[in-house]
Amino acid sequence: MAIELVRITTRTGALRAAKWGAIACWLQFLRGTFRNVIQVTELDAPVDSAVVWFAGASIIPAILLVAGVRLWRGTGIVLGIGAALLMMVDVLFYAPGLSSIAAIVASIVKIGIVILIANGVRGSMALKNTDFDAPMRRVFD
Repeated sequence: MAIELVRITTRTGALRAAKWGAIACWLQFLRGTFRNVIQVTELDAPVDSAVVWFAGASIIPAILLVAGVRLWRGTGIVLGIGAALLMMVDVLFYAPGLSSIAAIVASIVKIGIVILIANGVRGSMALKNTDFDAPMRRVFD
């Protein structure tokens, strides 16, 4: 049985794909932000250096937040591609440290998020490049 992605032949399907991409971006934004908050609370450093570390570590979650907003509107092609690439780089650099079950599950979740973001970009591209109001043509007659 083949896995079928969301059909983007209709405006509703393309919007649904874009919105699922946005939800995936926001989910990873929340995961990254919670991870950063936990790591900042565990740092044994002065407050000013902890704030600087948190600001630097929050750049990728901020990009994911903005990409999610753009995908939700159906216009997030460039930011969605950037978010998917950032997530893939994160998965690739995280893969050598897969020594526990939690790390393997985290990698599987990240790969699922990358797939959803890529599908959201696909939906945004369909919204931009397809004239849904034009009459349907028969492809196979």
